[in-house]
Amino acid sequence: MNTTEFGQIKQRALRFQHSSFQYIDFDGLDDYRIIADNDTLILLWGYSAASHCWQYHWAADSAETILPHLTSDKSFILTSVPKEWVPVLESAGLQIRSVWHDYFRNSLDDIAIEPESKLTLLSVDEAEEASKVTLQCKGLSRGFSGQSADWFKEWLSNNEMVSDPAILGYHSEDGELVGVLCTGLYGQENQQGGVVWIKEVAVKPGHQGQGIGRQLITQALHYGKAHGAQKAFLAVDEENVGAIHLYESLGFVASEEEGEINMVKADRER
Repeated sequence: MNTTEFGQIKQRALRFQHSSFQYIDFDGLDDYRIIADNDTLILLWGYSAASHCWQYHWAADSAETILPHLTSDKSFILTSVPKEWVPVLESAGLQIRSVWHDYFRNSLDDIAIEPESKLTLLSVDEAEEASKVTLQCKGLSRGFSGQSADWFKEWLSNNEMVSDPAILGYHSEDGELVGVLCTGLYGQENQQGGVVWIKEVAVKPGHQGQGIGRQLITQALHYGKAHGAQKAFLAVDEENVGAIHLYESLGFVASEEEGEINMVKADRER
């Protein structure tokens, strides 16, 4: 599949009541296979490096339309599932992997452009170390799987989602990288101003509970303010109560929209 084909598929997906295509771009989808592309269903299949598993991208009007085509023997993820589809998909053996809810900090007016401490910006050469931090946190909260070194390199050097991409790092006193956070800006063309996006917040298990996550997020707010952002955005799984408490204490407020439901199905027994 090439960019032209993907653009046409994404346009046709607008005809359907439900779709996962509004949240994705072509990056990383060149090896995906078109399973269906007709008046009742659009379905793509391929390996997602970001999710570390096989994945379907889809557009359909009902769960009953898509279910017969979810025939892979491999474990897979189905993203952006409508809430009313969950019981039907659960009865077919899928289970909720995460329910991501958007949180916004609607003003950065109280954030100084210059942070209290110097920002530590990681380079492409430190992508492997950053990856190790996130992978050590895999499974500590629902839906968090960590990221590969290649993903971090892509974030810094080939990022179509944000401008001014950066990876912030936190080092222990002995110089060990123990915390990371990815950030960048989007929406600068809007009248309301740009948004600093905060994602992949991770602190090594042995260093959690020391305020490192709070320092990283605060640093990201400074970074966004220095690059012209007017507000901040992040997403968190609804079951990650500890992270939600932290974000709310830093001024983030949950959006009124329902969270994005992602479901998975494990390998079939052979």
